[in-house]
Amino acid sequence: MKKLIGILKFLSTSSFAHTSLVLFAYSIINPDILSLSNTRVPQQSILNALSHPQNSTWPWVTGLTSWTDVSQMESGVYFVELISHLPALAANQIFTIETTYIIQRILDIAAIAGSISLFSEILTKYIIRAKSNASKGILKIITITSFTLSPWASYMLFRTNWYEPIFMLSLLTSFIFLYQNKYRIGTVALLISYLIHYQYATFISVYFTSCTLYSIFKGNNVASRVWGLPPTICKQLKNNYLRLAWSASGLLVFPILQLRKIIAMWIIESPTNVIGGSSVASRIGIDGGLYNGGIVGSLQFLGGYKWTMCFSINNISMETITNINKLEAISIINCELTLISVVAISISALIGIYLLYKKDFPKKNTPNIWALNTIVASFLSMLFVFQQSYTVHIQGYSYVWSFLFSAGIASLFYHTLIKQPWHLKLIGFFAFVSVCTTLIQSSHNITQRLLIQGV
Repeated sequence: MKKLIGILKFLSTSSFAHTSLVLFAYSIINPDILSLSNTRVPQQSILNALSHPQNSTWPWVTGLTSWTDVSQMESGVYFVELISHLPALAANQIFTIETTYIIQRILDIAAIAGSISLFSEILTKYIIRAKSNASKGILKIITITSFTLSPWASYMLFRTNWYEPIFMLSLLTSFIFLYQNKYRIGTVALLISYLIHYQYATFISVYFTSCTLYSIFKGNNVASRVWGLPPTICKQLKNNYLRLAWSASGLLVFPILQLRKIIAMWIIESPTNVIGGSSVASRIGIDGGLYNGGIVGSLQFLGGYKWTMCFSINNISMETITNINKLEAISIINCELTLISVVAISISALIGIYLLYKKDFPKKNTPNIWALNTIVASFLSMLFVFQQSYTVHIQGYSYVWSFLFSAGIASLFYHTLIKQPWHLKLIGFFAFVSVCTTLIQSSHNITQRLLIQGV
């Protein structure tokens, strides 16, 4: 009996158990999302890392593998981090390549589930600081559900071929350890996240460095503590120069990555001018390309995916738009209305994030707000700088927004409804169910589009 009570207590408090239950329920509603089809993984880069004769040495020397087939070097070699494929490399020692792809797919989904589990723990325990077990459980459920059902996370669950899931898992793992005053292992996890995503590493380091410099010059006032480093870093690294070195460590990742690319091309005896990938000017959107939407285009993450996806679901091209029938028109209009609804919900999430930053909040939770600050600052920096990328690759690049979205929704319901009388809590419950319904509709739409495209 005691064991049963212990299991039930674990299930009621464990964030990962909550996430697993939400994913299981969601897979019943939308089974295409969590399909274990091996076509959902980046097979070429795994294959290159596993078996290509030219790749037998250099990935282990540089920590890179190639997204594209290295036998077609005339079109450029697009490098990716080997670290995200290490589980597949280990699995391939035991299983066939087809089974290895499925295992990689399972681990990719697990990385997403683990990330939101850690984030809900951080939000509930350290940032919002819910007191009762009931409030903690409700907050976790709201956070995990709104994340999982959001179209941005749904895209990554459908096709996990971006850096962001494993990056966020490493970053949030680092945050958990730093919250627990485990400085060394927290720093190691942070450096791993830097190696996975050098762009975010740069902006996170810029944020930490700015906080360090601000605290050095402004002293130990309230403002410097709110926008400061993790308390465990300030405690362990009492020397300002050491804090500055820790803060700026992510700035070294980009030159190190470029050096590794040069070494890789030297090993496979290919000129460095065929290194693939978009240029910085292209990602920013100042190269004169046709797909640069500016700051308004990059803010499409509020809708989650391009508005033209409603036409692709109905297999209608822009050239034949005048020939659509009544049923197709109704379908397109409803699809667009769903998008507008998601935008409205996202704006509500922004209001919830504002509630987290109200003037009376930092005074109570000054040492704990740094994790949310880090994610917000780095995401906004990426959004404002790489405007072309956020306009074109709206699903993958908006994955980090799904965490902020879930934090905003959870904060909104917690501050406005959970603390209220029961009749308002009941209204809040039905309001959240309505939000979930809209998110499921939008996630179904994006799944349909991806299936039509044969992804």
